[in-house]
Amino acid sequence: MDKKIRKDLVLILSIMLLFSLSAVVFSNFLPGTQETGQQVVRFILTLVLVVFALRGAAWALWILSILAAAGGAHIVVSSLSSVSENTFGAVFGIVMGAWFLFAGVYLAVTRNRG
Repeated sequence: MDKKIRKDLVLILSIMLLFSLSAVVFSNFLPGTQETGQQVVRFILTLVLVVFALRGAAWALWILSILAAAGGAHIVVSSLSSVSENTFGAVFGIVMGAWFLFAGVYLAVTRNRG
């Protein structure tokens, strides 16, 4: 495999996976969060897309970009509405959502970088 993997892409996608994994862990401890099974399925699908994106599949990068930006915006809005109920969960959601929003836009803008 001669193709060089972009370091920025590895960093962005690694942090995305860490946030996704931490959401699975926190879903067991925070009140009002989604079921763990749903979080695990989402993490596995994210992992599959990340693997394909790192292997150079343009479609996976596009899907990750769109889902990350849309999901990030949704998480930020949802978290802002729940600040009074669960401050830690809301702050975590805002940070995670902002990161996903940034990652989605970054992946879309830099998709043609070699």
